Amino acid sequence: MNIINSLIEKLKGAEIKMAHEKGAFDLFALFMLDVIPEQWDVVAAASWITDENYDASLRYIINCIQPLLSSKELFSISGVVLIDQYNPGLDAVLEAIHVEHGLVEVRDTTFFGLDIKHGFVITSCTRHGCTAKSA
Repeated sequence: MNIINSLIEKLKGAEIKMAHEKGAFDLFALFMLDVIPEQWDVVAAASWITDENYDASLRYIINCIQPLLSSKELFSISGVVLIDQYNPGLDAVLEAIHVEHGLVEVRDTTFFGLDIKHGFVITSCTRHGCTAKSA
């Protein structure tokens, strides 16, 4: 299994665990920006991530992901980005992609005003639920 496939499988498992413990994610994805090739950002949005608990939520996500990853996988991640629930860019992603605990691959697209070279969306569900079945 190559590094990206392994990374994705581990992140899918972590996303399911965190959703069970804290609540569903609106968005959980892995994006590679055009400007930073071969480096991935873990991108997350959820109703339980608020301004008041931003730092604690970030630590929680990092602490759930970090122990699962090999050194190579860890070094391929440039950061964890938490998206505010009311960010208008989030609505665009949620409207474009419908998946829950699955996988949708994207290439050469723009989300949040950023050029995404490559990405893997594990969960993208509206606040009213996800219409797609788990993949």
